[in-house]
Amino acid sequence: MKPAMRRAVIAVTFALFAAPAAAADPSGTWLTADGEARVQISNCGSAYCGRIVWLKEPNDPQTGKPKLDKFNKDASKQSRPVIGLQIISGMEASGANLWKGSLYNPEDGNTFTGSLALQGADRMKLEGCVLALFCRSEVWKRTN
Repeated sequence: MKPAMRRAVIAVTFALFAAPAAAADPSGTWLTADGEARVQISNCGSAYCGRIVWLKEPNDPQTGKPKLDKFNKDASKQSRPVIGLQIISGMEASGANLWKGSLYNPEDGNTFTGSLALQGADRMKLEGCVLALFCRSEVWKRTN
């Protein structure tokens, strides 16, 4: 191998090993599996959190007014609007493309141990578990 070619190969090899791996990032707006809501995920200090920013049906059909967090176990929180509600919290890195924290479900007022796992640039699997025995998962799609 010619000296110039050898130097080029060595330079490329060092560049590949020296370049930091691009960290996956769940930040962005995600459409829920059922298409009923969009959730904005962002960095909240040392962890990720997510808030509902859009609902397909923003008003309660019974009252005609904006949907409220009426199933929350804490009665003092039941008057909070669902739009703007933080439903993902404390998601800290737990592996490659994986974060663990808490998920809140405003449809039943329960909080679950949860995880986010990126499955490519535009798909993310969410999983929520009760007692690590009963789990449910769904895949969200990035909208931006």
